[in-house]
Amino acid sequence: MQLKSIFFLAFTAAPFAFASTLPEVLGGISQLGARITVLEGRVTISIPVTGGTQQVMTIHGSAANVLNAIDSTVSLITQLEKPVPTDACNAMLNAFQVMVPGMKAGFQAAVAKKNILTGFGAGRGAAVLGLDLINLRKGAVNIEVAALSVLPSDCADRVTALRVDITDAIDVAIAAYNSTN
Repeated sequence: MQLKSIFFLAFTAAPFAFASTLPEVLGGISQLGARITVLEGRVTISIPVTGGTQQVMTIHGSAANVLNAIDSTVSLITQLEKPVPTDACNAMLNAFQVMVPGMKAGFQAAVAKKNILTGFGAGRGAAVLGLDLINLRKGAVNIEVAALSVLPSDCADRVTALRVDITDAIDVAIAAYNSTN
């Protein structure tokens, strides 16, 4: 009889033990934003007119940090206790919206500096960053999927619009890295 009680307690308490709170999610979004700012700075500032593979690898490392932060944020979002109130949804989306101008600036700088990167390591620099762009796009979609799984339906249009805004900017950069010009 005691074994049944222990299993009952374990299965009923488990979802609450791993649930995240809005402040934790906003903290995760903030960490993601900080890593995006570092990545954007490395793309816009670190790539010289001529230069070296070290800058490319530094940018690649920053992209990996952003992807890790995306994974952490997705995990926090999916663990939010449901139902998520609309004001919490708005707080999360506002926190993401603040990052969009920096992301777009970074993608535009990556496109502008593609020719420089193509010269590093017989084009390997551009190939590495092109793959990073693809992975960042997947990360944006993962955040959207996670948000749509827990946020109220009245936030769905805003979630999707935010993702489209970001992925459209990434798609321009991916297209530039896939072109031979």
